[in-house]
Formats: sequence, C-alpha cells, structure tokens
Amino acid sequence: MTFKRYRIRKAFLVPLGVDTVLLFLLIVLSLLTPGHPAERIVFVLLFLPLAYLLLEMISRSTVTGPGGIEMKKLLRRKSLSWEDITSVDTVVLGKKAYVTLSTKKGFYALSNAHEHFTDLIQDIVERTEKEKIEKRVFDLIEQDIRRRSDIFGAWIAAVLLGMVLYIRIFPGG
Repeated sequence: MTFKRYRIRKAFLVPLGVDTVLLFLLIVLSLLTPGHPAERIVFVLLFLPLAYLLLEMISRSTVTGPGGIEMKKLLRRKSLSWEDITSVDTVVLGKKAYVTLSTKKGFYALSNAHEHFTDLIQDIVERTEKEKIEKRVFDLIEQDIRRRSDIFGAWIAAVLLGMVLYIRIFPGG
C-alpha cells in the first residue's frame, strides 16, 4: 500500500491567506498614517489569531500509510498504527463532519476541512479491521458532506477588509 497525504482544502486556505495579508496591510497603513491608537491595537489583536490560524491550517496534514496514520499540526505530530485504533466513528454537526479514531490512549478527530475527505475516510476504512468501524462511517462516505460556509465567510471577511483598506487609502472618494 502507498502513502497518501491529505491537506486542508485550498478553497479555504486562499481566502484565509487573503484575509491575513489584507489585515497585515491595514496594520502597516495604520502605523504609517495618523490615526487613533485603538485602531492599531484592534488590527493587531485581530491579526495575531488570524495569522496563527493560517499557519495552523497550512501546516495541517494527515498521512496514511501501510504502518498507520500520522496527523500533523503546527509544531505537533501524532502517529497511530492501524492496530492501535480501537474504534472508528463519526460526528456530524450540520455541515461539519468528523471521523473519530479512538485508541486505548486517546481520541482523535479529523474534520471535513480536509481535501478529499471521503477518500481519507475510505483509506482509513480499507486499513482498519471491519469490526472496529461503525456503520455511520460508511453512511458518511456516501453522503460526502462538504462545508462551504467557512469558505464563504472567509471571502466575506476579505471583501470587508478590502473595503476598509480602500477607505483608508482613499478617504475622500
């Protein structure tokens, strides 16, 4: 069997990156032009968690291979062998879906923010003993739930930040 890498959807990463860049430009502009100090503080307070979120999402990946599954996040890495997994189940909350991997040592969740999420689930199902897999997992493969509201929200934020940036650069018109 081969190794397969699953990352966070680019459709979400692109607007999140645009949001981060636009907010950074607003910080730079607020430092170079006269303005209220509270404005700078607000921009920085918004920028810091947004930049962290972007770095976290860019670095996040899940790799499946013959020996097990490896989940990577910013400065963290977890590896599980297929034998360590005691149960595979799902949690669905509206359009947000998770496949959950239970072990004797803990509980791990993979969200449908991953590209090719149904392929990831299928890959886990193929490599895990059938008696450890709940029926809902197969239902989730068939449903292929995709969440688009996070992408839409990130693009709305980009438009709003772009408008604020435009107003800051061209205050009179």
